[in-house]
Amino acid sequence: MGAGRRPQRVIRRLCQERRFGTREPGDARGMPVAAALPGAGGLIVGGLACVVAIIVLLWIPVLSDRFTAFVSANGPKAAPKIIVVGLGFLLTGLVTHVEALVLVGAGLIGLLLLAYIYDNY
Repeated sequence: MGAGRRPQRVIRRLCQERRFGTREPGDARGMPVAAALPGAGGLIVGGLACVVAIIVLLWIPVLSDRFTAFVSANGPKAAPKIIVVGLGFLLTGLVTHVEALVLVGAGLIGLLLLAYIYDNY
């Protein structure tokens, strides 16, 4: 019987040394609520970001007329150049395996497509 208990003690000792199985899923360790929240700096930055977002949302109707006029006047002149530059970035990124160039090229072509849709909608 003595030989059968020795492995159990060794396993129990190893588990306790590595803190294995000493905490159950429902154990509360007393983490303060303030530790889970962002610090004062994070709250300030988040608040400023919300204020900026609200200001931008309020200015969208004012700026949309100016933006539409700008796109309608300058879009046909700039579109061929933007397509060539966007394709250049896209193909260069695909050949050299640089993802940043692929993103820039696809972004330029995508923005041009969005401006075309916006202008003709």
